[in-house]
Amino acid sequence: MELRGYTVNILVLLLVSLTRNDDRIDLGLYANKVVSYGVPTPLVVTMSGYPKSELRLRVSSSRYLVAQWIVGPNTEPPMKPLFQKTDNIAKELRRLHIVPSVNLSYERGYFAELNATFWQSSNIRLTLGGLYSVKSQSGLNPIARTTFLTMNISRDVCIPHAEDEACFHPNTPMEFSVMYGCEIEINLLNNCGMDTNNITWIVMDLAETKKLKTFHHQTLGLTLEPYALRFPNESGPYRNQYVMQISGDSGGRIFVARCYLKALAEAVQAIISGGIVRNVHEEEEIYMDGSPSRDYAKQPDEKQFNVYNWTCRSNDVHNAMCNGRIWTQATFLIPGKSFAVGNKYEFSLSVASDIHPHQISRAHQVLLIVEFKTLQVEVTCVKNCESNAYDPEETVHMAVQCRNCGSYKPKYAWYLDGYAASQTKDLRMRLQTNNEVSKVVLRAITADFRIGTKVHLLTARQSPIYSCRITPTTGTEVITKFNACCWKFNAKVKLFFVYADDVLIHECVYCYRPVYLPNNVTNLMALICERDWKCTKIHMPLVTVHSMGDIPTKSSNDLWTYIKETQARYFNVNDRLRFMAVAQAVANVIREPKTALTLIKAFGEFHPRSLITLSLLAKFTKTLAINLTPINDINLLVMIECLSKLNENFEIVTDTNDARHLLQMPYLNMTIELIKISNFMTAINRDIEPPAKSIFDQYNQAVKDKKLQQPVIDDLLEEISQIDSELVKEHSERWVRSLWQTERLCRFLSSARKHGADSDDTAGGLIDTMTLVVRCMLFKPGLEYAIDTNDARHTVYLSTELLDELKDPLTNKVCIKIISKIRRLNWWYPEERQPSNKLLTVHAYKTGYEFQEELQLHNSYISFRTVNDRFKPALNIPKNQEIDSIFQQLDLDTSRSYGQQIEGKSRSIATASQDESDNDNIIAETGTCGRCLQYGQLNTKMQLLAYRMQLQQGSMVAVLFKNTTHRLKLLLVMKNLPTNLVSAIADSECSVPAHSTNTTMVLRNKCTEPERVYLVIRLFGDDESDGPIPGGPANFSFVFQVRCCDYWKQSKQHWQHINCLPGLQYPRQGYIYCNCSVLGTFSSFVYYVPAIAMPIDITKDILFNWVVLSVYIIALLGTFIVLVLLFRYHNHQPSKTIACDMTDLEEASDRDVHDLLIYLRTGYRDNAMTTATVRTGGGICQPGAGNWRGTGIYDTMTRAQRVCIFLNKLIITYTVCACVWAPGKHEVAYQDTIYFNYRSFLLMVIISLILTNLAQYILESLLLLSH
Repeated sequence: MELRGYTVNILVLLLVSLTRNDDRIDLGLYANKVVSYGVPTPLVVTMSGYPKSELRLRVSSSRYLVAQWIVGPNTEPPMKPLFQKTDNIAKELRRLHIVPSVNLSYERGYFAELNATFWQSSNIRLTLGGLYSVKSQSGLNPIARTTFLTMNISRDVCIPHAEDEACFHPNTPMEFSVMYGCEIEINLLNNCGMDTNNITWIVMDLAETKKLKTFHHQTLGLTLEPYALRFPNESGPYRNQYVMQISGDSGGRIFVARCYLKALAEAVQAIISGGIVRNVHEEEEIYMDGSPSRDYAKQPDEKQFNVYNWTCRSNDVHNAMCNGRIWTQATFLIPGKSFAVGNKYEFSLSVASDIHPHQISRAHQVLLIVEFKTLQVEVTCVKNCESNAYDPEETVHMAVQCRNCGSYKPKYAWYLDGYAASQTKDLRMRLQTNNEVSKVVLRAITADFRIGTKVHLLTARQSPIYSCRITPTTGTEVITKFNACCWKFNAKVKLFFVYADDVLIHECVYCYRPVYLPNNVTNLMALICERDWKCTKIHMPLVTVHSMGDIPTKSSNDLWTYIKETQARYFNVNDRLRFMAVAQAVANVIREPKTALTLIKAFGEFHPRSLITLSLLAKFTKTLAINLTPINDINLLVMIECLSKLNENFEIVTDTNDARHLLQMPYLNMTIELIKISNFMTAINRDIEPPAKSIFDQYNQAVKDKKLQQPVIDDLLEEISQIDSELVKEHSERWVRSLWQTERLCRFLSSARKHGADSDDTAGGLIDTMTLVVRCMLFKPGLEYAIDTNDARHTVYLSTELLDELKDPLTNKVCIKIISKIRRLNWWYPEERQPSNKLLTVHAYKTGYEFQEELQLHNSYISFRTVNDRFKPALNIPKNQEIDSIFQQLDLDTSRSYGQQIEGKSRSIATASQDESDNDNIIAETGTCGRCLQYGQLNTKMQLLAYRMQLQQGSMVAVLFKNTTHRLKLLLVMKNLPTNLVSAIADSECSVPAHSTNTTMVLRNKCTEPERVYLVIRLFGDDESDGPIPGGPANFSFVFQVRCCDYWKQSKQHWQHINCLPGLQYPRQGYIYCNCSVLGTFSSFVYYVPAIAMPIDITKDILFNWVVLSVYIIALLGTFIVLVLLFRYHNHQPSKTIACDMTDLEEASDRDVHDLLIYLRTGYRDNAMTTATVRTGGGICQPGAGNWRGTGIYDTMTRAQRVCIFLNKLIITYTVCACVWAPGKHEVAYQDTIYFNYRSFLLMVIISLILTNLAQYILESLLLLSH
């Protein structure tokens, strides 16, 4: 629907009398009473006579500059609109179809035609103003009159209405720097359904007759790049002023707003290469270079000046090469031998802006002609010496480059006001002298005696005196628009930044746009910076900012209702600064993640695009991170959404090249805060639950191949959406999104980090940090205390017995120091059993005590609980997400106060619970354990399923049932299974309800060695008959979760389980409880282990079979008797042995006496070979016994006899082992033995030795009887 039919009633009659001496000029402005909305309307300006001096005319309303031009005899070229002479002004009005509402004051005169297009629906006050130059008087005499115009338009038509901005008024154009660019943003109070993402921005000249640049498909904010708007080269007093038309159209609804811009004049600087003094050899060609001179209204690669004005003067008055010569080019060459030795030649360079001729800069250089050859050294300003000016509070850095040193390495010497300052190549020092101008001289000399000298005069910058104020002095957050403004600027461009509590909230050139201050602001500061980022800090007086009132944050529904109701006023996404102000106000009071997610939902149509919104988003994210600590799964979703908006904003400022300013002083605080957030999220990502293995591997591979980009993430998220398990799907999506958004932020900040911006902090998040709490209590029998650490991660419970043991016997007072630390620790434990990085230290306070040794408790114990919902055991994550350990010096809160008193507080001990609030997460992929979630199915009513796991000493196992289809009966025992499992599980009182998703049983191992834990499951019921289960098979799933509490043994530098046990209180809201009999440093952690299924036959009793035993005994005795009979009667020797006693043959012999044993062996057949063997017996005479030692039974045993004895001993040993090691019970029949039983082994050895030696004795005795 067009608006052409809607009319505007205008009453126009403006007469202005301009008097110069006796001359009188009457001015008039005429227009129709009725004009159409958005349609060009003719206007006529009349003059009764032509001015003889300069006359400046201006036709404008409060928000529309119709025309502004100069009329006069010396205006060349004439400015439009041109005045034409006429004898009948009424005729000209009729030609233009203008019906004047009043009679004309004159018919003869001059007239100029104008066209005006009105885009506003409110009443208009149109003004014709004139400034007349009077030669007899200095300056201009202003004369002006005002006429009110009434605009009528139908109320049924919705026209988008923008919030009033300073640049909407022609008298207050938005001033901007050409070399810096600018940002323009408008806020719509109502958009009437217009598409705010399809806005057209058109830059036009001030008369709106020429389009200079068009930006299509934009939003309500536009960023103008540096040098995007250049000064037009044509002449005229208004050539640096522009009109920005912002237009949109949706369904016939037209919206046009005008924003007036004024480009500020940039400085020019004349620079002559080589410094102010140069030593030149008489035979050298002299190269004069003024090309480094700058007009800062132009880009460096453009031609800076059309004309370079060089002049020269010298005491060598007859030298025609210098005196009287003028050069106009940027560089020129003077031949060698043009100047005489011993003379000075001073060259001057003057440059002027092509656009503003009054912008002039001059530079000088003195040439000293010497006989010796010189070094061509160049001094470059690196820092704090730009434009030959320096800040006394900062370090001056000047670098040197030698152009003709060759292979020689020169020696350098710097002098400050005649005094030696440094002998380094580069100068780095603070220039703090009493002189406003300091003379810095560099002298360089090489081994071949060439010398180079450079002189620079540096002027100390005087800190400008600015006056700043903020109005009003009292207001309400979000509602009140405060105006922060500074004045007493000089002519140079100034950028103005406003900070509230070190958070950048506003920037502009000078001061125009309002700011919104937070509640209870404690520090207001302004930063005023020049074009070279030299800034002056000014503290502004504080103002009183009240809270905007109660914000409903108790429930998500209440908050969302509040957001929708206040959307037009506060949560208007087009008013970005107010939107961020109200979002920050809500974030300050949010403590629950669900309400935080509701607040984040309001950001759906909010599109931040500037460095200011980036700063405000960083503050917003940091506030939520602190308020929602500790970070669990749902809190992590909030952080991911905040990071997404941060990265959206960061991407825009990177595309618009604004990110290049991150290291400049005004934005440095913001950059550090962003790095803190990056550190916080990187540390969170170390311990986040991992995704499905395929997702994990693809992400890592993309990182390794350097192909991690948004399309890869989109593919991963699409694959995750196909996962059947909702739990794995949620964890995988969180993992991918969190790591990717953190990676994006790290990439955006990589340049800032590379150039030195960094921080060990984590934006207030509880990562790698420390808090200290000191609490003093009075001991009273029966009272207990609970003390929460400042980071909300631990709660320490102090029992009456503990306080009694620790109290001061004189004062009855107890002081406790509690330190909560989070460190990145390199544990030697297996990966799935790494202790948490959350450490708790508790000690009784004594002056000078440094907590070096733990304190043993004798009559009491200390209890504490620790949040265990986020920082899980170490998991492998992509290497590019890893950061070094963070160690920092922290401010500790050492305030003392009495602890929270608990009267009559009891802590129940439970062995089974059903906790709907448990936040512990069971996933399919966890550490190196693989799939820890165990699935099972019962098919009959009497079927038993059994599982086992190994429980370490001092640990507790929690059996977490995540899903059941039927009610189950459970038996959870440690060490040994009962003999009769059916009876034992029937007597058990533990059960799991049907359709349970969070039932838990706990069992603690207080022994000093690991023990086995057995879990037996059957269908719940009293019916002992077997059969199918009603309702189908009973399905279930569970996992073994192990909880451990350790303390640090200082003397052994090791973590120990002794003296610390997990509490039987099953955690609610993700806590783990510990009870310790020492005071020291504690760590508690949780990990999951897979269940080992037991054989199904374990449910059947082992029967004793007498038949099998009888057969075994009969076979064993029969084998023994057969061996004895064979050994005794059917094992004769096949040879004859003859023993010759030699002792009676030679009684008087003094030689050694030996027995001779002669073995005769004869075959069994006739004519068989007969052999003999003679053996000397080494017998020793034993007079008492009457025989010789060494003649035993083995000398006469055959090989078969020896084998027979060995077999008998082997059978006996096997029988003993079977009887000792394999009794008929479940542990032996169905379990693998993992521990060596020394008692059984000793019993087996003793019995075996006795029986085998007895058997050998019997057999040898039978052998002796045969001889």
